[in-house]
Amino acid sequence: MKKRLSIMTIIICLFTLFSNVIDVKAGTVNLNINGSDTVVVGNTIDLTVRASDITGFSGGLATVQGDISFDDNFLTYVKYQNASSSLSSSYGTTTKRFVSLGMGGEYISSSDNLITITFRAKQVGTTDVGINNIVVGDTKAIVHSANANVKHINIVGESTDNNNNNNSSDGNKVDKNNGNKNNSNKNSSGNKTTSNSKTKSSDNDLESLTINNAKISPSFQKSITTYNVTVPNEVSKLVIDYKKSDEKATVSIVGNENLSVGNNVVKIIVTAEDGSKKTYVLNVLKTKDNSNNKLRSLKVKESNLYPKFDSDVNEYSIKLEKKVKKLTIDAIAKDKNSKVEIIDNNDLDKNNSVVLIKV
Repeated sequence: MKKRLSIMTIIICLFTLFSNVIDVKAGTVNLNINGSDTVVVGNTIDLTVRASDITGFSGGLATVQGDISFDDNFLTYVKYQNASSSLSSSYGTTTKRFVSLGMGGEYISSSDNLITITFRAKQVGTTDVGINNIVVGDTKAIVHSANANVKHINIVGESTDNNNNNNSSDGNKVDKNNGNKNNSNKNSSGNKTTSNSKTKSSDNDLESLTINNAKISPSFQKSITTYNVTVPNEVSKLVIDYKKSDEKATVSIVGNENLSVGNNVVKIIVTAEDGSKKTYVLNVLKTKDNSNNKLRSLKVKESNLYPKFDSDVNEYSIKLEKKVKKLTIDAIAKDKNSKVEIIDNNDLDKNNSVVLIKV
């Protein structure tokens, strides 16, 4: 059996202590935040950063970084998902900075989504989400300029049906459907008939589905119900994250406990409000191989890491003196058979540089 290679990316954001000039070329790209303009308090909203109108880049857009600005009083971060077909994207919950990179020389030539970030609405009101401190570069590591929009979001309270509370001028209830002063009608025999009743929803779709400790194939679409997943030997359970298309639907997961080596079937059953069901099937192959792709320790001689190193944390910030051009990095993997590769650790003379460590 061919051993499956796993990759973990550790992003180290660098900030120089002194201001210096970045050589910005004439190329430009627009970064837009797309998504719904309205969300009900307590619900989640997905916002996608999209790159478009790329001009003047050598080869194409190969790297994008930016700080996602939002008001913690109105929104709270829930999760992120890579949305690009070309670049690999990640988001730091501490720094609130996203990074999209062509890990193997990939780039965007015209337009593409970059990253989708999910927030939960905390209170009623209006708030903005924007992108600050943007750095974009092409395939030759030349920095260009970028424009970004601000997304305005209206957070509303839960709606209530007040149809039965509307009264006519004489105090009698009015049927909104026919204007009569009765909320029920009589048929030809004189018996009362029930007025229009609300039809229960038949929506049994998932709006999104991600496996936080594995990758599904093909990419999720609500109309596709069968997926393949491969996990290493140490994984006993999939970490499943989903969003229902209809909040009134219910979801149950079957077969996701104590995965065994070989083939497993995990079913995600979505039951609509009217009782109709849809089943998403995950065909899970658990290999005999271990793939511990975490670091045992990480040290940078020139500065301290923030936050302190933790094998489950994959983004850190450090401050450097202007004269530092290269880091002295000591990165030791937990698995002695793992390979550690350090990327872009040269010419650190610009603000917001990024060094990657692949395990």
